[in-house]
Amino acid sequence: MKPRVVLFALLVSLLQVALHASGLTWVIPNLALLFVVWYAPKLEYVPMTFLIILMSAILETGSVLPTGLMMLGLFLVMLASKLVFREGRDANKWSFQLALVVAATIIFNIVVYASLPAGILASQLGQMGLRIALEVLYNSGILLLIVGLSDRRQPTHPHFRLPQ
Repeated sequence: MKPRVVLFALLVSLLQVALHASGLTWVIPNLALLFVVWYAPKLEYVPMTFLIILMSAILETGSVLPTGLMMLGLFLVMLASKLVFREGRDANKWSFQLALVVAATIIFNIVVYASLPAGILASQLGQMGLRIALEVLYNSGILLLIVGLSDRRQPTHPHFRLPQ
């Protein structure tokens, strides 16, 4: 595993904690989830598990969620990602990644809301769907931006290529 991937994982988790600590009360994109979906097909199980544990240790410090929920969620997303891309046979299919981000965002938020006390959950029930939909839009837009920026190759017709 390259050191820049570890550094990037640290930066993503620190940015996620900083966004939550900044006082924003509405919807914040789940950058750790995007990191796992993006890198899970590219890395093996052991390095990816190490990165998830590292990121979760940082994310748990700034979270009010039950301990271990973030780690469990990211680990399950990694396993789902491995399964999806093993079956899809292509780690560069943005449609698989987009579907995985949408499904993981919805399920992750439902689990987070289910972990809240009943009184808080009842008062937030009306806004829950809107918040989840907005986070799905944020996460999907960021993923599509990452996919667009990472795809540097532009297919051209052989007629337009320079002679070799």
